[in-house]
Amino acid sequence: MVTTVIAGAVRERRPGKRRVALVPEANSRLGAAGIHVLVEEGTGVAAGFSDEDRESAGAEVVPGANLVERAHIVLCVGPARSRRDARPAPPAEPSRPGRGGPVRASSRTASTCCRAR
Repeated sequence: MVTTVIAGAVRERRPGKRRVALVPEANSRLGAAGIHVLVEEGTGVAAGFSDEDRESAGAEVVPGANLVERAHIVLCVGPARSRRDARPAPPAEPSRPGRGGPVRASSRTASTCCRAR
């Protein structure tokens, strides 16, 4: 059985910051690769990307709490400040084909992928 991967991008929460974890062009590319993209409402507005831009690029715009519940991977600009921001959870220990052993998230991975199921 093939499962569609769902990636979600949360908005920047630090005051005055305009960065985004995913631009609309990347939404299109991920969608073309078979990844369903969720984007938190208002993500990128300060950087000039509207929710309509996101939807036009193939992303589904959703409330933050809904995104965290549905996404397999949550993308963010920096590490989540708290469990409330992105509810990080430890990975489910998937294995890497041909390499043996579980996949381990590094601190660099954790800064872009705040949660994996």
